[in-house]
Amino acid sequence: MAVHAGRTSGAYRLVVKEMKHDAQVQAGGKLELLMKGQNIGSAPCYKPYRVAYRVSNANGFTRTLVGNVTVNRWLPGSIEMFTPEFFKEPKDLPSGEANDVSDTVTLPTDLPAGKYILSVAVVESEAAVPVMRLGIKGRAEGGWYPLSKVEVAR
Repeated sequence: MAVHAGRTSGAYRLVVKEMKHDAQVQAGGKLELLMKGQNIGSAPCYKPYRVAYRVSNANGFTRTLVGNVTVNRWLPGSIEMFTPEFFKEPKDLPSGEANDVSDTVTLPTDLPAGKYILSVAVVESEAAVPVMRLGIKGRAEGGWYPLSKVEVAR
């Protein structure tokens, strides 16, 4: 699923450009996620914040799973400084390279079968509270970004 950029504040601006995963996963099974993450801002994120995933269904059942991907490795672009071109007109930094990242989280064994919305956020710790806005559209209440759907089987 492609995700389009929106406005955020701060010197780093993190974007999840794409996320892929299996359409169906067993409760208690592993959900493998392949993503493209990018820093389109002008500075790195110095803290090792982690990407977290939230599954929620229409009945109000929600579980948060903190992954192993840290966003401090998503670096901004760079320009060569002190060149004649640099002094002509100060330039914004180009976007950093898109990072191919993979993450795996284990779904809880007690997860009821059914269809779930899969949301993403950046968190500081296992407390799984979003700590920043991402540079993408679709931010929901609580700071989560619904990006996909997954079906849980028993």
